[in-house]
Amino acid sequence: FNPLKNLNTMGNVVSKTQEWDEISERNPDNLNERWTFIFRYVCGILGVSSSVLATYMIYVWTQMPKVGGLKWRTPEKAIHPKGYINYHALAMTASFCGLMAPSLTTFEMWPLERHTNKDIHNYLNTISLLAGLGGLGIAIDYNKWAPIKSVHAVVGYAALTLLVLNFLGGYTMYVLGQGGKMRGTLKPLHKRAGMFALLAGMMNVLIGLMYKQAGNRYNEETRKFMNKTAGVLIFAMFNIYCCVQRFSDKKDPPKEEK
Repeated sequence: FNPLKNLNTMGNVVSKTQEWDEISERNPDNLNERWTFIFRYVCGILGVSSSVLATYMIYVWTQMPKVGGLKWRTPEKAIHPKGYINYHALAMTASFCGLMAPSLTTFEMWPLERHTNKDIHNYLNTISLLAGLGGLGIAIDYNKWAPIKSVHAVVGYAALTLLVLNFLGGYTMYVLGQGGKMRGTLKPLHKRAGMFALLAGMMNVLIGLMYKQAGNRYNEETRKFMNKTAGVLIFAMFNIYCCVQRFSDKKDPPKEEK
Protein backbone atom coordinates (compact mmCIF):
# COMPACT_ATOMS: atom_id res chain seq x y z
CA PHE A 1 0.00 0.00 0.00
CA ASN A 2 1.52 3.30 -1.15
CA PRO A 3 -0.47 6.37 0.05
CA LEU A 4 1.48 8.77 -2.17
CA LYS A 5 0.62 6.74 -5.24
CA ASN A 6 -3.07 6.73 -4.29
CA LEU A 7 -3.02 10.51 -3.76
CA ASN A 8 -1.45 10.99 -7.19
CA THR A 9 -4.12 8.76 -8.74
CA MET A 10 -6.93 10.67 -7.04
CA GLY A 11 -5.47 13.98 -8.16
CA ASN A 12 -5.23 12.72 -11.71
CA VAL A 13 -8.88 11.59 -11.66
CA VAL A 14 -10.03 14.97 -10.29
CA SER A 15 -8.08 16.94 -12.90
CA LYS A 16 -9.40 14.74 -15.72
CA THR A 17 -12.95 15.14 -14.41
CA GLN A 18 -12.59 18.93 -14.40
CA GLU A 19 -11.12 18.85 -17.89
CA TRP A 20 -14.02 16.71 -19.13
CA ASP A 21 -16.55 19.05 -17.52
CA GLU A 22 -15.00 21.97 -19.37
CA ILE A 23 -14.99 20.13 -22.69
CA SER A 24 -18.59 18.97 -22.18
CA GLU A 25 -19.96 22.52 -21.94
CA ARG A 26 -22.48 23.17 -24.74
CA ASN A 27 -20.65 25.82 -26.71
CA PRO A 28 -21.80 26.94 -30.19
CA ASP A 29 -20.08 25.85 -33.37
CA ASN A 30 -16.47 26.95 -33.60
CA LEU A 31 -16.78 28.69 -36.97
CA ASN A 32 -14.19 30.79 -38.70
CA GLU A 33 -15.08 34.23 -40.06
CA ARG A 34 -15.87 32.96 -43.54
CA TRP A 35 -18.42 30.36 -42.41
CA THR A 36 -19.88 32.77 -39.86
CA PHE A 37 -20.49 35.24 -42.70
CA ILE A 38 -21.96 32.53 -44.95
CA PHE A 39 -24.37 31.14 -42.35
CA ARG A 40 -25.37 34.46 -40.82
CA TYR A 41 -25.68 36.73 -43.84
CA VAL A 42 -25.66 34.69 -47.06
CA CYS A 43 -28.02 31.99 -45.76
CA GLY A 44 -30.00 34.59 -43.83
CA ILE A 45 -30.60 36.83 -46.84
CA LEU A 46 -31.35 33.87 -49.11
CA GLY A 47 -33.68 32.33 -46.53
CA VAL A 48 -35.67 35.50 -45.86
CA SER A 49 -35.89 36.57 -49.51
CA SER A 50 -36.98 33.12 -50.70
CA SER A 51 -39.54 32.90 -47.87
CA VAL A 52 -41.06 36.23 -48.92
CA LEU A 53 -40.89 35.11 -52.56
CA ALA A 54 -42.79 31.93 -51.68
CA THR A 55 -45.55 34.05 -50.14
CA TYR A 56 -45.81 36.10 -53.34
CA MET A 57 -45.82 32.91 -55.44
CA ILE A 58 -48.78 31.58 -53.45
CA TYR A 59 -50.63 34.80 -54.28
CA VAL A 60 -49.76 34.38 -57.96
CA TRP A 61 -50.94 30.77 -57.79
CA THR A 62 -54.38 31.86 -56.51
CA GLN A 63 -54.83 33.90 -59.71
CA MET A 64 -54.03 31.01 -62.06
CA PRO A 65 -56.67 29.10 -64.09
CA LYS A 66 -59.15 26.99 -62.07
CA VAL A 67 -57.56 27.95 -58.73
CA GLY A 68 -60.36 30.36 -57.94
CA GLY A 69 -58.70 33.68 -57.24
CA LEU A 70 -59.42 35.49 -53.96
CA LYS A 71 -63.10 35.86 -53.09
CA TRP A 72 -64.80 36.66 -49.82
CA ARG A 73 -67.34 34.47 -48.01
CA THR A 74 -70.97 34.29 -49.12
CA PRO A 75 -73.05 33.54 -46.00
CA GLU A 76 -76.28 33.64 -48.01
CA LYS A 77 -75.16 30.52 -49.91
CA ALA A 78 -74.71 26.98 -48.62
CA ILE A 79 -71.13 26.77 -49.86
CA HIS A 80 -68.57 29.56 -49.86
CA PRO A 81 -66.73 30.25 -53.15
CA LYS A 82 -63.50 28.39 -53.85
CA GLY A 83 -61.59 31.65 -53.76
CA TYR A 84 -62.47 32.04 -50.08
CA ILE A 85 -60.32 29.13 -48.96
CA ASN A 86 -57.47 30.63 -51.00
CA TYR A 87 -57.39 33.44 -48.47
CA HIS A 88 -56.56 30.74 -45.93
CA ALA A 89 -53.60 29.55 -48.00
CA LEU A 90 -52.32 33.09 -48.48
CA ALA A 91 -52.77 34.07 -44.82
CA MET A 92 -50.99 30.99 -43.48
CA THR A 93 -48.12 31.35 -45.94
CA ALA A 94 -47.79 35.02 -45.03
CA SER A 95 -47.83 34.09 -41.35
CA PHE A 96 -45.04 31.53 -41.42
CA CYS A 97 -43.02 32.43 -44.52
CA GLY A 98 -43.56 36.15 -44.99
CA LEU A 99 -43.42 37.21 -41.32
CA MET A 100 -42.13 34.50 -38.98
CA ALA A 101 -39.11 33.59 -41.11
CA PRO A 102 -37.71 37.17 -41.03
CA SER A 103 -38.57 37.34 -37.33
CA LEU A 104 -36.43 34.32 -36.44
CA THR A 105 -33.38 35.74 -38.22
CA THR A 106 -33.61 39.16 -36.55
CA PHE A 107 -30.97 38.56 -33.88
CA GLU A 108 -28.67 36.77 -36.31
CA MET A 109 -28.35 39.11 -39.28
CA TRP A 110 -29.79 42.55 -38.52
CA PRO A 111 -26.94 44.96 -37.51
CA LEU A 112 -29.04 46.86 -34.98
CA GLU A 113 -28.94 47.24 -31.22
CA ARG A 114 -30.41 44.34 -29.29
CA HIS A 115 -33.44 46.24 -27.99
CA THR A 116 -34.27 47.33 -31.55
CA ASN A 117 -33.96 43.79 -32.87
CA LYS A 118 -36.11 42.62 -29.99
CA ASP A 119 -38.85 45.11 -30.90
CA ILE A 120 -38.77 44.05 -34.56
CA HIS A 121 -38.90 40.40 -33.48
CA ASN A 122 -41.93 41.11 -31.29
CA TYR A 123 -43.83 43.10 -33.93
CA LEU A 124 -43.24 40.55 -36.69
CA ASN A 125 -44.30 37.68 -34.44
CA THR A 126 -47.45 39.54 -33.38
CA ILE A 127 -48.52 40.16 -36.98
CA SER A 128 -47.59 36.57 -37.84
CA LEU A 129 -49.80 35.27 -35.04
CA LEU A 130 -52.74 37.43 -36.14
CA ALA A 131 -52.37 36.27 -39.75
CA GLY A 132 -52.20 32.64 -38.64
CA LEU A 133 -55.29 32.91 -36.47
CA GLY A 134 -57.13 34.67 -39.28
CA GLY A 135 -56.15 31.94 -41.73
CA LEU A 136 -57.29 29.26 -39.30
CA GLY A 137 -60.62 31.04 -38.82
CA ILE A 138 -61.17 31.12 -42.57
CA ALA A 139 -60.48 27.38 -42.88
CA ILE A 140 -62.88 26.57 -40.03
CA ASP A 141 -65.58 28.80 -41.49
CA TYR A 142 -65.10 27.43 -45.02
CA ASN A 143 -65.45 23.84 -43.80
CA LYS A 144 -68.49 24.70 -41.63
CA TRP A 145 -66.76 23.59 -38.41
CA ALA A 146 -66.28 20.06 -39.75
CA PRO A 147 -64.00 17.72 -37.74
CA ILE A 148 -60.34 17.27 -38.67
CA LYS A 149 -60.03 14.96 -41.67
CA SER A 150 -56.54 15.38 -43.12
CA VAL A 151 -52.83 15.34 -42.32
CA HIS A 152 -52.72 18.95 -43.49
CA ALA A 153 -55.18 19.93 -40.76
CA VAL A 154 -53.32 17.99 -38.05
CA VAL A 155 -49.97 19.58 -38.90
CA GLY A 156 -51.58 23.00 -39.21
CA TYR A 157 -53.24 22.82 -35.80
CA ALA A 158 -50.01 21.58 -34.22
CA ALA A 159 -47.86 24.32 -35.80
CA LEU A 160 -50.28 27.10 -34.90
CA THR A 161 -50.82 25.80 -31.36
CA LEU A 162 -47.06 25.78 -30.79
CA LEU A 163 -46.84 29.28 -32.27
CA VAL A 164 -49.54 30.56 -29.88
CA LEU A 165 -48.00 28.92 -26.80
CA ASN A 166 -44.50 30.10 -27.68
CA PHE A 167 -45.76 33.61 -28.35
CA LEU A 168 -47.58 33.78 -25.02
CA GLY A 169 -44.54 32.47 -23.16
CA GLY A 170 -42.17 34.83 -24.95
CA TYR A 171 -44.42 37.85 -24.45
CA THR A 172 -44.84 37.09 -20.75
CA MET A 173 -41.15 36.54 -20.04
CA TYR A 174 -39.29 38.78 -22.47
CA VAL A 175 -41.72 41.66 -23.00
CA LEU A 176 -43.51 41.89 -19.67
CA GLY A 177 -40.39 40.75 -17.80
CA GLN A 178 -42.15 38.09 -15.74
CA GLY A 179 -40.74 34.71 -14.72
CA GLY A 180 -37.55 35.62 -12.88
CA LYS A 181 -34.80 33.06 -13.43
CA MET A 182 -37.08 31.07 -15.73
CA ARG A 183 -36.48 33.66 -18.44
CA GLY A 184 -32.93 32.39 -18.79
CA THR A 185 -33.76 28.76 -18.14
CA LEU A 186 -36.53 28.60 -20.75
CA LYS A 187 -34.83 30.67 -23.45
CA PRO A 188 -33.35 27.60 -25.20
CA LEU A 189 -36.82 26.01 -25.27
CA HIS A 190 -38.32 29.26 -26.58
CA LYS A 191 -35.83 29.32 -29.45
CA ARG A 192 -36.29 25.67 -30.35
CA ALA A 193 -40.09 25.84 -30.17
CA GLY A 194 -40.07 28.86 -32.45
CA MET A 195 -37.85 27.14 -35.01
CA PHE A 196 -39.94 23.97 -34.97
CA ALA A 197 -43.19 25.95 -35.35
CA LEU A 198 -41.73 27.77 -38.35
CA LEU A 199 -40.51 24.59 -40.06
CA ALA A 200 -43.81 22.81 -39.33
CA GLY A 201 -45.77 25.73 -40.77
CA MET A 202 -43.62 25.92 -43.91
CA MET A 203 -43.81 22.16 -44.32
CA ASN A 204 -47.58 22.34 -44.06
CA VAL A 205 -47.64 24.80 -46.96
CA LEU A 206 -45.90 22.06 -48.95
CA ILE A 207 -48.48 19.52 -47.77
CA GLY A 208 -51.26 21.91 -48.81
CA LEU A 209 -49.75 22.27 -52.28
CA MET A 210 -49.51 18.50 -52.61
CA TYR A 211 -53.13 18.14 -51.49
CA LYS A 212 -54.27 20.75 -54.02
CA GLN A 213 -52.23 19.19 -56.80
CA ALA A 214 -53.86 15.77 -56.36
CA GLY A 215 -56.08 14.77 -59.28
CA ASN A 216 -56.27 16.64 -62.57
CA ARG A 217 -58.02 19.85 -61.58
CA TYR A 218 -55.18 22.12 -62.82
CA ASN A 219 -53.46 22.46 -66.18
CA GLU A 220 -49.80 21.71 -66.78
CA GLU A 221 -48.68 25.33 -66.37
CA THR A 222 -50.31 25.63 -62.94
CA ARG A 223 -48.91 22.32 -61.77
CA LYS A 224 -45.37 23.30 -62.84
CA PHE A 225 -45.73 26.61 -61.03
CA MET A 226 -46.75 24.76 -57.85
CA ASN A 227 -43.66 22.58 -58.18
CA LYS A 228 -41.48 25.69 -58.48
CA THR A 229 -43.14 27.15 -55.38
CA ALA A 230 -42.35 23.95 -53.48
CA GLY A 231 -38.72 24.20 -54.56
CA VAL A 232 -38.49 27.80 -53.33
CA LEU A 233 -40.01 26.76 -49.98
CA ILE A 234 -37.51 23.94 -49.48
CA PHE A 235 -34.65 26.29 -50.40
CA ALA A 236 -35.97 28.82 -47.87
CA MET A 237 -36.27 26.21 -45.11
CA PHE A 238 -32.68 25.07 -45.62
CA ASN A 239 -31.24 28.58 -45.52
CA ILE A 240 -33.30 29.74 -42.53
CA TYR A 241 -32.21 26.62 -40.65
CA CYS A 242 -28.54 27.22 -41.50
CA CYS A 243 -28.78 30.86 -40.43
CA VAL A 244 -30.35 30.26 -37.02
CA GLN A 245 -29.40 26.75 -35.88
CA ARG A 246 -26.44 26.15 -33.57
CA PHE A 247 -24.76 22.87 -32.66
CA SER A 248 -22.57 21.86 -29.75
CA ASP A 249 -18.86 21.32 -30.26
CA LYS A 250 -18.80 17.74 -29.03
CA LYS A 251 -15.46 16.09 -28.29
CA ASP A 252 -14.37 12.73 -26.92
CA PRO A 253 -13.53 12.68 -23.22
CA PRO A 254 -9.83 12.84 -22.35
CA LYS A 255 -8.15 9.48 -21.93
CA GLU A 256 -7.14 8.50 -18.44
CA GLU A 257 -3.41 8.42 -17.83
CA LYS A 258 -2.20 5.08 -16.55
